[in-house]
Amino acid sequence: MMLLTILAAVGTTIILPLSIRYFMKGATCTSPVKLEGKTVIITGGNCGIGFETARNLLLRGARVILACRDLNKAKSAAEQLSELGSGVVLVEKLDLSSFDSIRTFCKNIKQHITSLDILINNAGVYFHPYAETEDGLEMHMGVNYFGPFLLTHLLLELLKKSDSPRVVFVGSGIYKCGKIDFNNTIRKTFFQKHNAYGDSKLACALFCREFSNRMSDTNINIYYVHPGAVNTDIGRNLFNSFLWKPMHYLFKLFSKTCIEGCQTVVYCAVSEETKDQSGCYYSECQRDEWANQALDKQLAVKLWNFSEKVTGLIE
Repeated sequence: MMLLTILAAVGTTIILPLSIRYFMKGATCTSPVKLEGKTVIITGGNCGIGFETARNLLLRGARVILACRDLNKAKSAAEQLSELGSGVVLVEKLDLSSFDSIRTFCKNIKQHITSLDILINNAGVYFHPYAETEDGLEMHMGVNYFGPFLLTHLLLELLKKSDSPRVVFVGSGIYKCGKIDFNNTIRKTFFQKHNAYGDSKLACALFCREFSNRMSDTNINIYYVHPGAVNTDIGRNLFNSFLWKPMHYLFKLFSKTCIEGCQTVVYCAVSEETKDQSGCYYSECQRDEWANQALDKQLAVKLWNFSEKVTGLIE
């Protein structure tokens, strides 16, 4: 009886967690593609999925530009990545909560590179307490959607000069729970963190599909990636400090590591299999089906036109 109890305890404390971790690992990008001579921009590349994506692409020989809000953290990340001895890593200041910062970043980038092969819109906020960006937008919509919308547009000239340019949005399956409310864009009245995050990811999904339609006469491919539940620092606002430690242990058990979480991002950025699959939704290194929310063409067009005005691309 005692032996059975011990075996049950061992199974519960060791074997079960290991089994869960193996199941949660997800797919791996096995593409052998090399990126010598290619230039990549990764927003938020100093940590989490962005950092591991940068590591993967550097090992393929790419020149990677970490576009980050915190330059000190970005420089520290660049030092670590430089130790790989492969590719070239650079750092540039970019704050997606500021349209001025985005414009300054793009102006500086155009002075240093003549073409852009891969843009990875990775940086974002998650379950952030209510706050507004420098331009008066709710933080989730500002950083997760309007910022990347403007950034991608301002880098189009460089993308078009590449032989096979790709844009990858690190999204979330939670876009299926989002909605677009043009009358309450910054959600001052009924703000809820989980709603705001889902709304911003739906906006990104709609943008990806509409961008693909509008760029069909170019060679630019765009992808929307659901990396899965990944244990990154972006979840620091999910629980308050009292609950975070015990909940964080469970979250780590049932989530991917950042190396595992970046696999589909890398897959869409480099794989020959995704080369002509623009406007598609990917998870676990394979194409997935869009939910109905992302298929609303009329809403996508309306959001695009609205976003051009909000970001100042048109008067």
